[in-house]
Order: sequence, then structure tokens, then C-alpha cells
Amino acid sequence: FLAGRGGQPQERGAQQARSMLCARLRGSLRLIALDDIHYLQAEEKYVVVHHARGEDLIEESLKSLEEEFASRFIRIHRNCLVARHELVELRRGSGGQVQAVLRHGKQPLEVSRRCVATLKQELRHL
Repeated sequence: FLAGRGGQPQERGAQQARSMLCARLRGSLRLIALDDIHYLQAEEKYVVVHHARGEDLIEESLKSLEEEFASRFIRIHRNCLVARHELVELRRGSGGQVQAVLRHGKQPLEVSRRCVATLKQELRHL
């Protein structure tokens, strides 16, 4: 904690936003630039970070990442946040479900019905 105005404690994160996520990898730490992230997907108690160099696990909740990086990521499903700069298209699949097509995605990601309206609205303003 740092002293803020009037001697009140101020969290260090309030001063500067993070530009990296940190993943543990067999005893070492790997930094992943936010700009390199394609999407974040929750799997049990971890979040899988899909990025330009592959995939890594981090121990942060999807909810906390969504709150911290709301300007960078958008929720498309209960278990998935997509980088706004990666979204290129929303399309209907053969079964009628909506899918998000990513710039660097191998396959489209499923969009939950609950997220479709918000996602369409957001896409119009990207």
C-alpha cells in the first residue's frame, strides 16, 4: 500500500493498470501481454489463457479478469471472455446457436443465449 491523499492507504493497482498476466509454468513464471491474448476460458478452478504463443493456466477468476479488463475483453459465455480486438464476426451455426469468429481462432466459439444481445450491441460500437 502507498499513502494516497490525506494519508489514506491507496492500492498500487489504482495507479497503473496491468499490461500483463502472469502464468506459473513448472516452477517458473511466464508473462503474457494482454495484447497477445485471444480469449480466456474458465476450466474448473483455473483460467486457460489462449494467446499468440499457445495456452497457459492462470489462477485468477474469470469474474475478476472481466471486472479489471472490461475495456479489453467481452463475455460471450459463462466460461469465456474474448479480446475485443479478436472479434470479427457473429454467425449462426447449423443448430441455430450463435458463434463468435475470432481473428486468430482455430474454430468459432459458442456464444450463450444470455450474452447474444449484449454482444451484438457491443459489436456495433467497436
